Amino acid sequence: MTESSISLSASEDRCSVGKAVQKVDNTERQVFFRFLLSRPNGLRGLSVEWLAPGAQVMEFLNYEQLPAAPLLCFVTQMPLAGFEQATKPGEWTVRVVAGGKVLHETKFVLRGDPGAARGLVVRRVTKLDLSAAETSIVLDGAGMSGDSVVHLATYSGANAWQFIASMNPASVESGRLTVKYAGTLTPGEYWLVVKNPDGAQSAPARLVVASSVGYSLPIAAGEQWMITQANYGGTSHWGRSLHAWDIAPLSLRSGGCVTAMRAGIVHAFDRGEYQNSRGHSFGNFITIQHEDGEFSHYAHLSTGSFVVKTGQRVEAGQALARVGNSGHTVGQGGGYHVHAHVTRSFPASAQSIPFTFATMPDAARGKVVSNSVPLLGSCGVLFDGATEVSRMNPVPALTTKKLEPPGTKWSAKVGLTEWWSQTLTVPKGAKALDVLVAWTRKETEKVDVYLTSPSGGQYGGPYQNPERLRVEQPESGHWRISVQGVKGTGDPIEFEVRGNIAR
Repeated sequence: MTESSISLSASEDRCSVGKAVQKVDNTERQVFFRFLLSRPNGLRGLSVEWLAPGAQVMEFLNYEQLPAAPLLCFVTQMPLAGFEQATKPGEWTVRVVAGGKVLHETKFVLRGDPGAARGLVVRRVTKLDLSAAETSIVLDGAGMSGDSVVHLATYSGANAWQFIASMNPASVESGRLTVKYAGTLTPGEYWLVVKNPDGAQSAPARLVVASSVGYSLPIAAGEQWMITQANYGGTSHWGRSLHAWDIAPLSLRSGGCVTAMRAGIVHAFDRGEYQNSRGHSFGNFITIQHEDGEFSHYAHLSTGSFVVKTGQRVEAGQALARVGNSGHTVGQGGGYHVHAHVTRSFPASAQSIPFTFATMPDAARGKVVSNSVPLLGSCGVLFDGATEVSRMNPVPALTTKKLEPPGTKWSAKVGLTEWWSQTLTVPKGAKALDVLVAWTRKETEKVDVYLTSPSGGQYGGPYQNPERLRVEQPESGHWRISVQGVKGTGDPIEFEVRGNIAR
């Protein structure tokens, strides 16, 4: 471990946080933990644990299939206000664990609010729609009276809250207070804070209003998948992706087909991406526009596997593409999974809104799920590791030489959108696979470089000239080096590849 900090804000696009803090109020929306890790040999995964006073584990996050990089950066979060964590003030510990050993731990103090000390507590919030023009909200708790004022705000992403209204009680019973909001609450997350005349103020209580439309699971019927990260997930489901779901197939050989959650019009974005841990990219994704103004998004899909096109209308359960690990897929569900969320505007990066699965309203992390909606169409052949990757990304055979031994140099040319490919055999016990690619010009020409492991794992480069890919503790067997021309003036792009295996 080289660096760590606790903060109250973080960037959704970069692995960075705001000012470091040691004390956190339980009225905060969330608390962030950032750490840098120099990856030792053999480290394939780790977990982050949030321990309340008394060493009770309140939140845990698993990071699986870590990318091959000498220095890894992580940002995790734990929700506070409106969650059980906010009720446990005192000294907290965040620790990083791998292989049963604690690699690092840091501490911070969670402070309680004065409202609870004076008996003002909101335990539960429910919403009852009376009409299209008025919303009735019921608060259960203690210390509330007819003189209490209820403040309503909505979560707008980026750890920001927008004030909506202040409401006086419409009715007060023993332990229950009812207010009426003059309007309809659209899908989203809301906060309610009760303030008494003596200055006592409750901790924020959450009210989640989900989309009124039930969505089907984004998976093929007959397959078993697992929810690997739910709403408020610590690895990436915060800010704009707060109300998203990550769902991974229990076995890629079952098919791994991603399907439409509702009927609508397709917008397909196969950007040719592979796994990339440098930013929170959705990789290759599909957006479906629905008639009621909502948009569903399906991210991290396998490039070359799309079976629908932009402008096409699809029905619920219709095949879209194969599950993948393109873009930022490090964390819970790291590797092959589909990230699904819903917005009320077209960009996939817009603020997500809460939604439920029609056949599974109680979905939660770790739950094994299957879809009852019939599969329409097909995503193609079953996923078969390197064979499937080759099928999805056909590569012209520009070379017919035998496999080169480690350390050999290749020189070749590709035109725009053309592919070059060569294989390299990695023996058992190899410490690292190192591939360096350089091309003739930096500004007017560009190639993309990918490595495919024997089991189908994919590694993309940092898009620079020269480009170096290094895989620590590589899997033994035949690795494929692929180069594609993605920018040029029309002439063939000359490049050189050097492959070396550290034993």
